[in-house]
Amino acid sequence: MNQESTKAAFGRRVLAFYIDSIILSAILVPVIIPFLYRFGHDTTFPILIFVAFLCLSLKDTLKGAGIGKRLLRIAVRYSANSDLKPPWYMLFLRNILIFIWPIELIVFLVKKRKIGDYLAKTDVYFLDKNKAPDSDNESTFIN
Repeated sequence: MNQESTKAAFGRRVLAFYIDSIILSAILVPVIIPFLYRFGHDTTFPILIFVAFLCLSLKDTLKGAGIGKRLLRIAVRYSANSDLKPPWYMLFLRNILIFIWPIELIVFLVKKRKIGDYLAKTDVYFLDKNKAPDSDNESTFIN
């Protein structure tokens, strides 16, 4: 994959994040509602936020791709060698900055990589170059 790896487009990466967020919400909301009734909003809400951030930080630690990335056939790999999947702790480091998502989004829009990608020395690539879109067509949002 390294010689002709195609980086995933912005739209595809955002769509993968939305898919992961929807799945996480679908799991967490039904679980947390009984706790809201039992313990109240003041106790439960901080726990919910912590669990959500933890889950989002861990989402790519299995084989470099969460459910959204797997569905869209993209994955996190090292920038220098896209054949290598980073270890789980580098993937966790890459995603831990989710709590500063507005800054991450601005950096991503300007630099085409997240701050976490710079820290972990990673980027997001198509898994199968035969499935990747024509890389000459950069105007396509999702590719």
